[in-house]
Amino acid sequence: MSSRGRAALLAALLLGGTPALASTAALKAEVDELRVALDRLRQEQADLRARIDAAGASRPRLESDLATLRTRLDGLEAQVRAIAEHQVAADQRLEGLAAGNARILERLDGLERRAAAAPVGPGPTGDAPSPAPGATTTGALLAGGADDDPAEAYRKAYADYTAGHYDLAGLGFARVLELSPRGPLADDAVYWLAEIEAAGGRNDKAIAGFSRVISEFPEGDRVPAATLRKGLLLIEANRIGEGVLQLDHLVRKHPSSDEARLARNKLRALGVAP
Repeated sequence: MSSRGRAALLAALLLGGTPALASTAALKAEVDELRVALDRLRQEQADLRARIDAAGASRPRLESDLATLRTRLDGLEAQVRAIAEHQVAADQRLEGLAAGNARILERLDGLERRAAAAPVGPGPTGDAPSPAPGATTTGALLAGGADDDPAEAYRKAYADYTAGHYDLAGLGFARVLELSPRGPLADDAVYWLAEIEAAGGRNDKAIAGFSRVISEFPEGDRVPAATLRKGLLLIEANRIGEGVLQLDHLVRKHPSSDEARLARNKLRALGVAP
């Protein structure tokens, strides 16, 4: 791939994250607004307590007003917590995408260097056989026809993923595994297939996919991210103990990774010492 091509790819990957950035900014703005409302309600609560102390005759009515205000305050605090959790999840997703972008470019550069160093043999002779009538393959469904190069299939699939075309991306990552099931991009393909399942709300399948990354590619660089995502999905599914064990294992096994930092933050939020 030429330097111009890599630049175009990087631009596409970064632009693909723009909606996620906008979503995160909106979440942060909403959290700020809710926190202002919380401060206002807390001040009203303090004022009511002062009025209760100063006006014994109207105490029952004031206490009723205070109970109503307390209910509103509890509800608003719950909203703030829920939105803050969504914001953390969005930040984690953005960080994962940024790390993925860097890994993709590094791997594509490595594959290009290998291809350039490989000896060139004689080309094929004769016409390639035509597929049987009605036959189709995963690669034939991809834009641009069948891809026989795992790196090119991966590039197209990841571009589809960042653009939100999850069906096409799933076909592309499956094609990568079809072409090179144990190649240098195989663990990445399995990881993103799991992310596609998570994006579709199929958390059980996503957890199974992240488990596959951990078990089949234990030395791969996707293991920390897969462990983090598996742990968070288990917690989201109310399987708190299993999720905490995953995050704790991540912190101990990969203590200096960005994923371990996020795991520590989640464990602290759960009240569990990392």
